[in-house]
Amino acid sequence: MVNKSAILILITLASSIISFYYIHSPLLIILTSTVGVIIMLILFVWVYFDFNHPQVVKYLSPIHAVVEGLCIGAISYMFESSYDGIVSQALFVTFGIFLIMLFIYKYKIIKVTNKFKAVIIFTTLGIVLYYIISIALIVFAGIYLPTFKSGLIGIGFSLFVGTIASLNLLLDFNMIEKMVKNQFPKDFEWYCAFALLTTLIWIYIEIIILFKKLRDNLDNIGY
Repeated sequence: MVNKSAILILITLASSIISFYYIHSPLLIILTSTVGVIIMLILFVWVYFDFNHPQVVKYLSPIHAVVEGLCIGAISYMFESSYDGIVSQALFVTFGIFLIMLFIYKYKIIKVTNKFKAVIIFTTLGIVLYYIISIALIVFAGIYLPTFKSGLIGIGFSLFVGTIASLNLLLDFNMIEKMVKNQFPKDFEWYCAFALLTTLIWIYIEIIILFKKLRDNLDNIGY
């Protein structure tokens, strides 16, 4: 499982570096980031509910890693060009969140019960649906909802979504533990690696957006 997760993370890093250094056209950045986010949202929902095709996920995961790497590379370049140092800060915080959630899960500070899973899953699906609608409004109508702006509503929304994204790591750890204990076939390890990668990417995107909103807010009040 660790090897598969490492492979996907390395693929994502490689494609994100290529994207960061070579995709600088505004149109390409918007296209790459939009397509990447949409694909991530769709696959996120699909993998959540379909455990019957591990062989498909086995071959889909590296493709997903490449696409998402291109996506976060383009997004990172877009933010870094306007907010110096924001990428390294977001990466550091994402890694920190991973370690904190691993500690919380290991020592059962938060217990992953069926009720907890249901709350996180349905909240996550609600966020996914909200993002799909919001992206459609931005692309087709040019409408930006307050949650995407840098005011207090936008910052509060990012904190909420970032928290839910982080709590999804507990579900990932729980899935990994159960698959190991129940000795699932090796192909099912790709589900775990896929889910873990997707959650980490989601956390990173939410953190970098939150930092962007915070910097904008500080600039607006004169700091």
